[in-house]
Amino acid sequence: MNKNIILGLAVLVLVVIGIFAFGTNRASYVAAINDQLDGLDTQLIGAKDEIAAGITVERAVVLKGQIAGRLDSINDTLEANAKNTKLTPEQRQEITVSLTRIKVMIENYIETLSLLDKKTAESSSAGADRLTEVFNEVVNNFEDHVENIEETVDGETNDEQSEGDNEDNEEISDTNSDQNVDEYALSSQTWIWVETVQADEEIVTPNDPDAFELSFNSNTEFSVSTDCNGVGGSYLVEGNTIEFKDFVSTLMFCEGSQESDFREMLEHMTSYAFTASNELVLYNGLGGVMRFR
Repeated sequence: MNKNIILGLAVLVLVVIGIFAFGTNRASYVAAINDQLDGLDTQLIGAKDEIAAGITVERAVVLKGQIAGRLDSINDTLEANAKNTKLTPEQRQEITVSLTRIKVMIENYIETLSLLDKKTAESSSAGADRLTEVFNEVVNNFEDHVENIEETVDGETNDEQSEGDNEDNEEISDTNSDQNVDEYALSSQTWIWVETVQADEEIVTPNDPDAFELSFNSNTEFSVSTDCNGVGGSYLVEGNTIEFKDFVSTLMFCEGSQESDFREMLEHMTSYAFTASNELVLYNGLGGVMRFR
């Protein structure tokens, strides 16, 4: 075989391997952050339970160190991937969900963090930095990273639009750029309510697992099949924020129905995201979360 052909094939193989490795690295850092958030959530739940049962200063120092170490690890991952902003749409969704998730954590566990800071304030073996401050630093770094990702996407979109060959193509490109990709995902399927985690961590699940179905139409209308009445209304999407309004429903009475509770929860939701496992998650900004599959 010609040496030039062999050399060309070798270069091609190296390029393919490099592209695969680069893509894998991008995916692995997003997955790593999710794993770190899982560990952080477990630590915060455990710390809250231990505080409620009563802990010594020494134990509080240990817990504070473990949580601070986890937060430092998340920060290190974000800083190491500060320039890693060219993600796939799925990875962008996942990192955005992670940002929302850590914001919900600090809202849910701010009292736990404050109590640990207070308990360890007089201990010389505890770190000088307050957990609440470290947590906020991580959230700020997370927000900066997501903002950089969004700026990269906007830049790529603008570059694509500038490559239009004629005014018709530019008009189509402009129209598509104004539409929200997530809005299409909302209307891509019927969403079945799985559970709601309230701000006080109370978990509400449907008595009938398949009774509550939420559907979004492309014309900004939504409908819900419940365990009693049919519910409908309109919704407004801007970025990752969402507003449900103009509720209407049929007027049947059904004893033991969860319809009114579901409707009240839905009315207070203000933002949304999708998980890597194709779940829809709604947030109310106060720590409450509704999850759909």
